[in-house]
Amino acid sequence: MAELTPNQTSSQMSANIQQGSVVGSAKLAPTQAKAPTPTVAYDIKNINDAITNITRRIKLIEERSVALKSKTTMLEDNEMTEKRHVDKEVKELSNNIKEVKLSIAQIKDDVLLIIKELQTLAKKDKVDMLDKYIELWSPINYVSQNEVQKIVKDLIEEALKDMNLKMQEEKYVDDVIDRKLKERGMWIN
Repeated sequence: MAELTPNQTSSQMSANIQQGSVVGSAKLAPTQAKAPTPTVAYDIKNINDAITNITRRIKLIEERSVALKSKTTMLEDNEMTEKRHVDKEVKELSNNIKEVKLSIAQIKDDVLLIIKELQTLAKKDKVDMLDKYIELWSPINYVSQNEVQKIVKDLIEEALKDMNLKMQEEKYVDDVIDRKLKERGMWIN
């Protein structure tokens, strides 16, 4: 049995129909050797137009399918590129978060150390009490050890100068007396 195809001409279709051809799942009964009637020719033309219409629709669907596959491939590529980009950003953010956590831990340690140091320092009321004692004692009026040593040294030097002057005066006086005695002839050895 011959099958009807969309590429057949109407005369070929008529011949196949006369032989008992198959259209889809329906079997056409063979006709006698008569020429097709206008109704049959009209039905064949309708079938041919329908097949042409179906073929055109299938081609459109295939074109749309190809376009959708192309778009899908492009979207998948874009998705993969975006995923890589997002993964890279997430990794960078993760590293930044780790760095921030380390910085925060270091700051916490520093703050705890400062708190410990502050606990060892004197409180304001104790500093105020020390300030009152300092004002009471007036340590500004006290002399430092270096100042005392300088004062003693200056006093000793002055005393030595005085003594030296006195000794020189006594020697001078003795010399004057000795000379006067020698001049008068009363020299005692």
